[in-house]
Amino acid sequence: MQLRDLTKLLLFASPALSASLLVKKALIQDCLNDAKVPQVEPESADYPAIIKPFNLRVPFKPVGVALPSTVEHVQAAIACAVKNKVTVSARGGGHSYASHGLGGEDGHLVLDMKGFKEVSLDKESGVATVGSGNRIGEMAIQLWDEAGVGISHGTCPTVGVAGLTLHGGYGLSSRGKGLALDNLVGVDLVLADGTLVSASKDENAELFWGIQGAGSSFGIITAFKFQTFTPPAENIAYEYIIPPENVTAEEVTAMIEILQDYTINKQSENMNMRFFFFPASISLTGVYHGSLADYEAEINPLIEQIAPVFKNWTGVVTVKEPQVFNWIEAIEYFAFGPMDPEELPRENFFAKSLMPPELKPEAIAAAVEYMYAEALPLDRNDWYLLWDHHGGASSAVSAVAGDATSYAHRQAIFKMQFYDRIPNNETYPEDGEKFLNGWVSAVQEAQGNADSIGMYVNYADTTLGAEEAHHFYWLDHYEKLNELKSQYDPNKVFLNPQAVGSA
Repeated sequence: MQLRDLTKLLLFASPALSASLLVKKALIQDCLNDAKVPQVEPESADYPAIIKPFNLRVPFKPVGVALPSTVEHVQAAIACAVKNKVTVSARGGGHSYASHGLGGEDGHLVLDMKGFKEVSLDKESGVATVGSGNRIGEMAIQLWDEAGVGISHGTCPTVGVAGLTLHGGYGLSSRGKGLALDNLVGVDLVLADGTLVSASKDENAELFWGIQGAGSSFGIITAFKFQTFTPPAENIAYEYIIPPENVTAEEVTAMIEILQDYTINKQSENMNMRFFFFPASISLTGVYHGSLADYEAEINPLIEQIAPVFKNWTGVVTVKEPQVFNWIEAIEYFAFGPMDPEELPRENFFAKSLMPPELKPEAIAAAVEYMYAEALPLDRNDWYLLWDHHGGASSAVSAVAGDATSYAHRQAIFKMQFYDRIPNNETYPEDGEKFLNGWVSAVQEAQGNADSIGMYVNYADTTLGAEEAHHFYWLDHYEKLNELKSQYDPNKVFLNPQAVGSA
């Protein structure tokens, strides 16, 4: 690189980057140009938007942003990173809670995979090939429009298919159809040495095991292969709303005890259910895959069991009229926004998670009491606690053997997401993390044996150090994952502060 070019780069460089990273930035830019890999240069008008994170609380500065559209581009970009001793991060949908798609720290080469947008379907086998740059919403629409089929996935349409699938992928069809990664039958990926390989249960099976739960740690996925299914013709969306100020903590606790028993023992594979704690409401909601009559036959006995624990159930609950949708209409209903927006929405937040086994009554009470004592009086009012009915006797997630994939939470009953959001133009409070850390700690302490309760990497917690993240995200699977990392990426080309192999 000529001196005048390096000077030009330094003029546009962020002051947050150290001198060594600025040199690497120049070298990476030069290498990508020589290899004819498309990139976004720092002086480009598009650059600020490209590196703007979904979570505005955690911005990072990469040393380069490549825009590959072919496997050869990906291979060349990785070679540039290896040559210059730079860590590589893939950005699929750009929705990481900890900005892992930007590296989770300064100084990474980001491969923005938006050039990999293929969605095609082999109608004979029902296997869909989905490029790793797709988001959930655009994939769902294309599969539906082409053949009226789908896969199991999350509800937020702007989440990337890659990040969702590689670490789990729970949504409102998971009760009967499993996680997104359970619908996965194969991938194509580029390894750290530049080799393009395929992985499935029949080919590179150990690598595929690692990909199904910790996939971002092993390479750059270029294509996913999903086994699709024909969705039910009728999908019933429902919601029960309770104002928390009109009921007691004891009543809410009793309701959750009933819901936990229902989830473990009685909930059918057709009933997808979750409930939220919001500042203004407690919401029991979800989607039933089947007829309205069948939905009512299952929900009515549950409500008849819940109602007596409240002193005035009919006076406090609002029951929304159940709505009957086809598959794509149900997905759109729970998207709460455009399925394929031109621009990724941004938020400013901190999040945590728990993946508990059956909760003791004391732990349920601790979660509810914290809401009443700490959350409801808080001077900001855009937090929530989501409880997904994740496991139980009829759950397709729990039906998969615990060691069949590297996803470590098959026996979790609830998937709990703790989320605290502030306006995008404000600065998150310096002590703001104490709020959710305290909520999680309250549940852990009441449950006991806190180290046995996992956490969900797709709700990445930025307060966890590497060792804590390894334990809580992957539990007993981490040792095997670390061995695979040593085999497939010994020099740790693919890394972030919480990934397999990080320190």
